[in-house]
Amino acid sequence: MLLSSPERSAFPYLRAALGFFLFGFLMTSAREHWLASLLNASSDSFVSWFEFLASRLLFGVSFFAGDTLHRLTEIEFYYHAPDHPDPFTHCHPRQLSLGQWYFHRTANSYRGGSFKGVDLTFGGSTAFGGVLIRGLQTQDGQLIDGPSLCVDQLLACCSQRTVSALDDAIAGRYVWDMSSPVRLVWHDQPANGTLYRSARVGLSLKQHTAAFDGLRFLLRPYRFLSEPRRIRKGRTQLLLALLAQGLPLSFIRERTGCNLAVLRRYLADYHQGANEVGFDAYVWSELGPRQLARLLGQWHRTFADNDSENRLANQGDDPLR
Repeated sequence: MLLSSPERSAFPYLRAALGFFLFGFLMTSAREHWLASLLNASSDSFVSWFEFLASRLLFGVSFFAGDTLHRLTEIEFYYHAPDHPDPFTHCHPRQLSLGQWYFHRTANSYRGGSFKGVDLTFGGSTAFGGVLIRGLQTQDGQLIDGPSLCVDQLLACCSQRTVSALDDAIAGRYVWDMSSPVRLVWHDQPANGTLYRSARVGLSLKQHTAAFDGLRFLLRPYRFLSEPRRIRKGRTQLLLALLAQGLPLSFIRERTGCNLAVLRRYLADYHQGANEVGFDAYVWSELGPRQLARLLGQWHRTFADNDSENRLANQGDDPLR
């Protein structure tokens, strides 16, 4: 997938960030190989870069909270730079850092309740970057599904009662610092697995109605996951992504467990949306599954040609790379 030319110049920020991020992990003989792969890689699209890092994080990294081992199962990318102005990025000063933990905040306080979340930062200079942790799996197979529940899991495993206390215990240490209560451990050899991608979860046009960028970035496939049958949150986004990629309904049912009647209904809504004109009906609205399907249909029709990183599978992409 190729980026449209106006966004190519943002890659120096992202390339540098990922280069230093990977360097922090690669304290093995594989360092030279991976750095060479990174520096020689093509800057074709943000999705390709996000996919590269997502594959490593989901299949080649262990996630420790205290002494408890986890595997990352779902993440989302948020990146705001001069030529990639994603308005859904928090743009908190911590997201200008590289390889640190950022617990979501509002003003000067940590978000609480179901609004809790934690990012792995990959920013720098004028670029804000965060990888939102959406899913974890424990050694006994338990799936922690959702950003807030993931933070709750970290609190429990680290014996901390509040997000503030946990952040103080981490004390700004890098994510690869083995002395940190929350840390990542790099594997020399990634595990095998299938990486799925979709639009991010929980975004809407409520707060970005006047900005073209809000619409342009709303449904970009910046979410990556490895457990399509087990997730409950953001399931609609995954199903719609697979449908939009032209995959057989029987294949989607086998991978996700969704019944065919629901898939056919979503597909009909998707095609209906592709014939609609204007996005006014989706502004300031709660997007239920069928509304989201119609919005995605119109969004793909509107942005696919001008935003080539989002082209559909039947136009040459492999949706399950």
